[in-house]
Amino acid sequence: MIVEFTGCTASGKTTLVAKVIERLCYHGPETITPVEFLMRPFGLKPFANPTLQNIILDVLLLPLLIISLRKNFKLYVFLLKTLFRKPDSFLGAVNRCRSVIRKMVINEVLVKHSQNGQVVIVDEGVIHSAHNIFVYSDFPILSKDIKTFSDSVPLPDLLVCVNAPKDTILNRTLSRKELRQVFEPKNKMKEYIERAFFTFEKLCSTDKIKQRLLVVDLHDDSKEELSKQADKVVRFILENPRIQKTKITVK
Repeated sequence: MIVEFTGCTASGKTTLVAKVIERLCYHGPETITPVEFLMRPFGLKPFANPTLQNIILDVLLLPLLIISLRKNFKLYVFLLKTLFRKPDSFLGAVNRCRSVIRKMVINEVLVKHSQNGQVVIVDEGVIHSAHNIFVYSDFPILSKDIKTFSDSVPLPDLLVCVNAPKDTILNRTLSRKELRQVFEPKNKMKEYIERAFFTFEKLCSTDKIKQRLLVVDLHDDSKEELSKQADKVVRFILENPRIQKTKITVK
């Protein structure tokens, strides 16, 4: 079963994912990340350096990328047209295009080869591609484009959208050097955050997404709040019929 976490950058996804994985491992189902899933057959372990990790994934996935381009041609045409419609920069659009295609190919591998009773936790997968596609642009975000995306993109079994107050996201962004480098030179930090909020609000209101969605609101950075929301997500996963068939019980 594939469970994707999405939401605005700096909303607290990665922190929540780590806590959810920890608790799922306690409850019993095999829980794995996509990088672990892909590298395990080659005897490799995930690298701490994300750039090196992405390079290795690009090499491993290259043959599957060619197949995916033929299989999902119309979807990729839509993604390319939208990504390069008034982007913040051409180079930025190229990098995000590579990221989106990588996510699509990884999802195809997971769908085809993941095992029954296995929980694959995806931090920013195919649904999160919407952030790459719609946020970093000067073109208005159109509801029809959001619907086209949600109707066309392959969906995970379950989706967890993580929300946080805009001020909290702004403060977290200001405190993270790698995010400041993205936003500050263009003086668009608040604009990008607003566009991200709008994108996920529209996306989570589409019929296909709502059927498998859990919205989590991280109101603050306290351990109590994180623990409370992690329990909520774990119960959402373990009560899914696909996991219930493996006779895993919620403790």
